[in-house]
Amino acid sequence: GHTPGSTGALIGLDRDGEFLLATDAISVRESFDRDIAPKNTWQADPLFASYAEARKIEAGGATIICGHDMEQWRRLRIGNDAYE
Repeated sequence: GHTPGSTGALIGLDRDGEFLLATDAISVRESFDRDIAPKNTWQADPLFASYAEARKIEAGGATIICGHDMEQWRRLRIGNDAYE
């Protein structure tokens, strides 16, 4: 999508479940929710394929962590309240 070869990681935590660290594949939630290709997208088709895979992972219960979403970052637990 955004750059050739973007990767993400699916992390499973004992207490808090699975998290998809989407990095630049999903930079902000609004783009993902509205099927928007950001202006700096390298190729739209691979980006939308990544969105489709992320939707499957999310439907299985994972939380998606977007690469650059400040609104989401403000809602995440950090520091002493971190995830386990």
